[in-house]
Order: sequence, then structure tokens, then C-alpha cells
Amino acid sequence: MAPAEATIGEKLAILPKVFAALGAALTQLALYPIYGDSKDTGAFRWALYGTFRSLLASLTPVQEAVAFPKTVTVYRSIAKAQKFDPVVEKTPGGVEVCWFGSKTADKLVLYFHGGGYAISASDGHIKWLSSLQKDLSASGKSVAIAVPAYTLSSTAPYPQQLKEAVEVTNWLLNDQGRKSSDIVLSGDSAGGNLTLALISHILHPHPQIPTKISLSSPFAGTALISPWCKFSGDASFVRNFSTDYIANATGDRWGKQFLGGAPHDQYNYPLSADVKWWSGIERVTAGLLVNGGSNEVLIDSIEATAKTLKQAWQGTETLILPGAHEGMIMDVTLGYTGKAEATKAIESWILKQWSS
Repeated sequence: MAPAEATIGEKLAILPKVFAALGAALTQLALYPIYGDSKDTGAFRWALYGTFRSLLASLTPVQEAVAFPKTVTVYRSIAKAQKFDPVVEKTPGGVEVCWFGSKTADKLVLYFHGGGYAISASDGHIKWLSSLQKDLSASGKSVAIAVPAYTLSSTAPYPQQLKEAVEVTNWLLNDQGRKSSDIVLSGDSAGGNLTLALISHILHPHPQIPTKISLSSPFAGTALISPWCKFSGDASFVRNFSTDYIANATGDRWGKQFLGGAPHDQYNYPLSADVKWWSGIERVTAGLLVNGGSNEVLIDSIEATAKTLKQAWQGTETLILPGAHEGMIMDVTLGYTGKAEATKAIESWILKQWSS
């Protein structure tokens, strides 16, 4: 079911929330000389994180649909601005997939975007992925990135997103003739949650999803960027409140909307999966990288999940660098032009997996 259309009143109600968010930025900026320097966030980021944190916490699902255009719309807009031909395909089940680079490229990154399952891929996502594809290809390899525009939780809750991830994966492997050994799985935030759910489904087929995924060989690797392993309640939500842009209330609301009344399980709540659950993960992916920001609100559950994955398989690598939640993507959103250290590390890791 599609979310209700926003009324004129609901649209107009966004404006005072925007002004309140700008006020939060000014408050944040005033506090920067007292609290900001200790975590090296920078005054500009510090202020704008306050803006985003206030706005995301205040919008309703209907207003989110107004404020954040659909993934395919954002993708086409960036393609026009960057002067590349947008390619959007539909799987037999109707999932739209946005392509960066040639569909016939030898290597592929299957990427699931973040946004709490509540909002579409941002222009920061699309710009970052466009640059990632170009930089990976500059290594001499032929690389494409495929980004499914999965159904948001305001339209259909869990496990719809996992059903679509399974469909896209099988479409690439079976209909498109892709080899799993040429594919790197990746995703940020909710997309990292979805990537882990996909791996869980391959290891333990979901009882509500009859379609299985059969692999002839493991995926080349899996790169998780600030994966959403616990919806809210981490101690780091308090500790890193001012150095990130997601409030605990936002994570809690998005999590409840995503679940739609379903209980937590190992597919939708990776932190709850134990070592036994992840046993055999090396048969699914030839490498596993868990990346997080030391100043982000989700870092406690990210590190806890990474520890469990490492206990299940020693091939798991953890990369914690200074910064906020998916900070390299947020930097692109904020207009920073330099390549983040996390981006460099992830690019290097992906290329290493294809060379193994």
C-alpha cells in the first residue's frame, strides 16, 4: 500500500520544522567552542549535523516522502547534471535497479542504500556511488554498480525489502548471467542491515520468503558501511549525540515503521544473531569488511556485531575511522570535495577482493 499523499497543510507544516532545524544549527554552532574540538568534527559539520538531526526527528512519514524524492528521481537528476546516461531496469517482479557504469562490466557492486528504510537514496548517495564507480574503474578493471530502489517501509514493512533484495540477487545471477565471484555486496546503514539480512537468508532461508539463492561460489566480498544492527538505544546514541545527525527517537521511529509490528529476529536485527547463526558465512562471501565511524551514534552495536562476525569467521575485518554515521557519504551531501579516508579504504578493499 502506497503512503497517503501529503495534504497542503502537511506540506506547509514542514516549513516551521525547517526553521527549527536551522535554529538547532545555530545552537549547535554556539556550543562548538565548548564541546566541538574534542572530537575533531569541524564547526561546519557540527552545525549541520544539528540541522539534520532536528529535521529527521520531526518529520512524519508523509512529510519524508515530500522532503526526499524517490531514488530513481534523484538518480536521473544526478545523471543529467553529471552528463551520463541513466539506465534503470526492472526485474521480473518490478524492482527498479539503477546502474552506474556499463551493464556488461566484468565486476559488479550490488549496493543497497541507507535511510532507515524510511527515505530514499539521497543525492549524496548517488554522487558518492557515481564517484566510486569511476574510481574503481580507473584501476583498470571494468566495474559497474547496481542500486536497487527497494520499497520503503512507509509502503510495505519487513520482510518486503528482503524479498526484493533476494529477487534482485537472483535476477543478476540467473537472468543476467553474473558470477557470484565477480560481485561485491555492499550497503550503508539500513542498506547494511539489508545486506546482512540477504546473507542470513542464504544461510537460513527466511520462512516468509520461499525463493532461495544458490551460489556456485562465494561472493567476492561484502562491505558494510555503518550497518544498522540495532535500531536505537545504544549508549553511543548519548555519547555521540552532538557528533552525529541521527537522534535516538528517529532510529526508534524508523525501526518500528520498518518492522510493522513484526518481532525482532536475526534477519531484521543483526545484533541478535549469535556466532552459531553466522556459521558458514565464508561459503557466502570471500571477505567481510565492517566499517563504522568512531563518532557515530550506532558505533556500539556496529562493533558488537562485528565482534560476533569475527568470532564466527576470522576473515571478518573491522575498520573504525573518525567520523559520523556513513560520514563519507554525508560529506558529499554537505559539499566536501576531498576523498574521505573511509572511501579510500573501502575502494582499496573492494579491489583487493577482486584480485584475490
